[in-house]
Amino acid sequence: MFAKLRQIIKTLAFRLTISYALIFTLCAAAALLASYLMTSAVLLQDLDEELLDDVQELNELADRRNAEPLLEELQEEADEEDPEVFFFRLVSAQGEVILSSDLEDWEGLEEPEDLIDSIAANPEFFLRTLALPKQKHKARVAYARLANGDYLQLGESLEDHAEILQVIVATFVRTLLLILPLAALTGWFMSRRALTGVEEVTRTARHITKGDFSQRVPLKSRGSEIERLATTFNYMLDRIHALITGIREVTDNIAHDLRSPITSLRGTAETTLMTAEGIKDYQAMAGNTVEECDRLLGMINAMLDLSEADAGAEKLEICEVDVTQVVKQACELFLPLAEEKELSMAFQAPLQCITQGDTKKIQRLVANLLDNALKYTSAGGMIDVTVSADEHNVEIAVNDNGIGIAGHDLPYIFQRFYRCDKSRSETGTGLGLSLALAIAKAHGGNIQVQSQLDKGTSFVVTMAKTQAA
Repeated sequence: MFAKLRQIIKTLAFRLTISYALIFTLCAAAALLASYLMTSAVLLQDLDEELLDDVQELNELADRRNAEPLLEELQEEADEEDPEVFFFRLVSAQGEVILSSDLEDWEGLEEPEDLIDSIAANPEFFLRTLALPKQKHKARVAYARLANGDYLQLGESLEDHAEILQVIVATFVRTLLLILPLAALTGWFMSRRALTGVEEVTRTARHITKGDFSQRVPLKSRGSEIERLATTFNYMLDRIHALITGIREVTDNIAHDLRSPITSLRGTAETTLMTAEGIKDYQAMAGNTVEECDRLLGMINAMLDLSEADAGAEKLEICEVDVTQVVKQACELFLPLAEEKELSMAFQAPLQCITQGDTKKIQRLVANLLDNALKYTSAGGMIDVTVSADEHNVEIAVNDNGIGIAGHDLPYIFQRFYRCDKSRSETGTGLGLSLALAIAKAHGGNIQVQSQLDKGTSFVVTMAKTQAA
């Protein structure tokens, strides 16, 4: 029981609920304070206006020649009002009390002389709030000098004022106590609703940890933030699924491609051990072993280079490169192989094509494309290599009229270890085009391919002229 309660307390939903309830309480308290202050100010203003009206009315009755009307009015006030709530004093200029109400409950008022001095210091009508010993509530007191020269003091208890404010506070507190549980429930509902998307992401992640990579977070109208989270999470799952699928394919391809040279090495060694008659047989075995090891090392190095390029960890040695010279030298290097296969090779390029890049990487890119063209072009075929440039990009095109690539293979030829010749009759690792594309992208470019079966293939490499060092 307590363990479950502790778990609930630790949840974000519980914390959000407490936050909602706390914010609501603070807002309600602020509203109460504002209402209290505004009501108090309005009640005080009404009382002040009432006292001012009384003072003005009494001032109009004040007459030096006849004081009877003023005294009669004051006496009527004393008879009508509760002496515990209302009082007055009329003091002459000499400090004598002319008339007053019952002041038994108003102990603590200033002496007549002090009253005269106070009014004399403020020639106009003014008001004060006094706290008197025998009064439970404060009193609002008006001070004025009448037209006949007498000094008037009259006041009224703020008891009614306080009672009204107490009723307001009590009503508001009761209402707040009724609304608080509703606020907590609303906060809980809102927090649970807001976290529904997170719960679905968590649930999907749990399914995935069990091996079900087909699970995806359903997209619903839960707010743009949750939708972005779900979309990003689904995209991440797609990428992870693609990577895992790729790793499986790469593992299968590596196993397939490594099996042949390793089997060849073992077979050669076993045959030599069983049938060798002299040093020449062992030398032949050693030569074959070196060739197969070179093939394995080439595959491994290509995989490492490709992994670095895909991860963005490969550092280019940026310098000024004449692409015309790089491609020309590559064509000259492959020309003997082309002639051996009875292929013709043409090269067209401007005298200079200067760009910024890594010379060795560009050489490797061109070599991979030329090697690919030589492998899949039959005797009597043609390989055409061109270089061109504009203000921003350099373009290298390698065209052949070889066996071509089937349409269903085109989307996959840049994948690692993908081989269009399913029988794998041609030598190679299936990494050449993948590495070429990685080098092009590292130079801010790309490779486009067009091909038709038995008509030939065209690879077009585009690279940005300016590279970041």
